[in-house]
Amino acid sequence: MEESFFHYVVLCAKQREVAHIEEIFAQCFDKVEIDGLSPHVEFLISSEQPEITARIRIEACEGPGNVISASRTSYIISAYAPHVVFFVGTAAGINPKLVSLGDVVIPSFAEYRPFDAVYQKGEPEYDDNIDPVTFREWFFTVCALKAALKRVDVTNLTNTLLRETHKENLSALAGLKSINGQSPKVHNEAGIFSAGIKIVSAEYRDYINGMTDEKTYTIDMESFGFFQSVNTMSKFAKYESAIGLMVRGISDFAAQKKASDADVSENRRIAVHNAASVTSHLLKKHFELTKKRIS
Repeated sequence: MEESFFHYVVLCAKQREVAHIEEIFAQCFDKVEIDGLSPHVEFLISSEQPEITARIRIEACEGPGNVISASRTSYIISAYAPHVVFFVGTAAGINPKLVSLGDVVIPSFAEYRPFDAVYQKGEPEYDDNIDPVTFREWFFTVCALKAALKRVDVTNLTNTLLRETHKENLSALAGLKSINGQSPKVHNEAGIFSAGIKIVSAEYRDYINGMTDEKTYTIDMESFGFFQSVNTMSKFAKYESAIGLMVRGISDFAAQKKASDADVSENRRIAVHNAASVTSHLLKKHFELTKKRIS
């Protein structure tokens, strides 16, 4: 096997998230000792019957945003040819009635609003672009499980993977940690809005909430680029079986004032912990279902 080959790659937006994910994976998988200065981490997952070992790589993007997530995902798929690429990290909730801090969302679709021009208030184009009907038309949806996965057998496998983990009560199995005493849940039929900017305006958050699908629970800055990259790369025969799954822990709510920096840091740590815990179970389930095909 080529050293550049990895069966699974876990990607995150920030380098500090790598350490949190590493902490969880160290409890489930065998760590590979590499150069201590290396920014990425490697693990192995093995089975005895049959005797098979798969390689796992964890690394961070160069920064946040859809452009960076898309470029890094494309590089990962072309360089390492993984069976599954997981994008793991935090996201902001849109509506506290739909998700709680510490919950984990595995988006089944992503929404993204492209801006091709910015008009000044008072111009006819400004009013046209603010109109709710026009606004809705500018949205377009990417279904993660359909757009990112072109082969029918892979789509069925992914649906089976999510269905099996959901049936097994993934929220309990993953040992999710609570924030503010709330019992975390795993949502695998929700959507995510991928913003090109950090949303700190409550008015804009509410506007987005009103315009997006009713099952769009969260906001991030990387999901659309990630899914689009997997979708594009899967059009090449060499990478057509690649799976892309995003796993996000809810660390805060968009445009909501924070209690303190310490609270924010701890909430993010727990959110990444929960997302990594769910990812480890998804990875083990995928390995269990497909290990006979891994060589």
